[in-house]
Amino acid sequence: MLAPARGSGFRDIHSAVPCGELVEIFQLKYDYHNAKSILKAQAMGTDPARLLLKGGRYDPVALLDGWQREQIGFCSDIFRRAMEEAAAVLKSDRDPQKTDLLLDKA
Repeated sequence: MLAPARGSGFRDIHSAVPCGELVEIFQLKYDYHNAKSILKAQAMGTDPARLLLKGGRYDPVALLDGWQREQIGFCSDIFRRAMEEAAAVLKSDRDPQKTDLLLDKA
């Protein structure tokens, strides 16, 4: 029940404040949570759909679909590069904690 309300709440707040970028600061944690879920699920060969959260800057279903099709050009450069670097680290080291740290730093 909270997930749809969170997403619509951020949209309402974004349209009500003079500087929408300030709202995006609070949305970042959902985007990076989704990135972590997608990358770790991919490494484990599982479906991350049930773990994805709404409320970020990017629709979680679109993010998952874009990542799977290697088309996440709709994401910011920083976010896209962080996902790509984290995926490479996870593939080579198989250490999810390093992936988390890299995404948290971004």
